[in-house]
Amino acid sequence: MLNLTVVMEQDRDETVIAVQGEIDVDTRPTLSRTAASLPGGAAVRLDLSRVTFMDAAGLHFMLDLRRLLAGSDGRLVVAGVHDQPARLLDVAGVSGLFRFSPGAGEARTAGLAC
Repeated sequence: MLNLTVVMEQDRDETVIAVQGEIDVDTRPTLSRTAASLPGGAAVRLDLSRVTFMDAAGLHFMLDLRRLLAGSDGRLVVAGVHDQPARLLDVAGVSGLFRFSPGAGEARTAGLAC
């Protein structure tokens, strides 16, 4: 059984992808299907405030989503990154590739827009 819930909804001028649970090799296909359904030029807020674990599969998903949106004049903002996922982004040296905004979890701000 997958320990992941993904909800995608339109909020004003951006699409919010809210993720809850664990992002790993077993749950990444669900996230990839969600990303594939985004329209070109989308403004996306990826809400990770309820993510309890993220491994390299989640890291690759975030990098792929950033690349997809940048290639279609889209925009990505990552919200609510905290604890273990934040450490993974820092250790991998990719935190500076993302724009962060506060979310429901411990907020972090830094980085560049995609």
